[in-house]
Amino acid sequence: MREKHLLFSRNYLDKLVSGEKRATIRVRCPNLKPGDRALVHCGGRVVGEVEIVAVYKKKLRDITVDEALLDGFTSLQELRIQLKKHYPRINEDTRLCIIVFKWIHVYKDAIRDVDISWPYGVSFQEVAVKALQSLELDDYEKNVLELVAKTGSIRRAAYALGGLDQRFIVRDVLRRAARLLEEKGLLQKINANNEGKS
Repeated sequence: MREKHLLFSRNYLDKLVSGEKRATIRVRCPNLKPGDRALVHCGGRVVGEVEIVAVYKKKLRDITVDEALLDGFTSLQELRIQLKKHYPRINEDTRLCIIVFKWIHVYKDAIRDVDISWPYGVSFQEVAVKALQSLELDDYEKNVLELVAKTGSIRRAAYALGGLDQRFIVRDVLRRAARLLEEKGLLQKINANNEGKS
């Protein structure tokens, strides 16, 4: 089964692991549904695993104080300020996705993102370059991989695509490219224990 992921800015780490932040409000809904389990990434580390309790949409104007508190903010106004920082183009009619979660396990020692999801001995940038040279890709995949090849960073490629919430798309394209390169014998996992975690 494919692993699911929830990505957060490192600014939210303390609120996440303390349980103060039990929801996230985003412009785009990640591929998550109630009952799913997801690894929580924060500041380049995987800090634990959550279960998704609810996923639903609301216009910005309809977000409540309770939802702001669930998201770890002290007021609706504080939430709105942060949402507009993350998504400068949103307005009162923007439909937002609310994801509510509960912790299954907070890791005592956070795990580096790459140790859990990147079992190859080469960088993301090297995989992007090799994929562009060796694979048949659609235009969207080419665009994503060209951004990774140019910037050398998933984060910078995501910003170029429209924002930090695009990281999961960049990761998905990179993982698919890596699997295809591996199938062609052009890339190899460095640790057999990582099988199935890519």
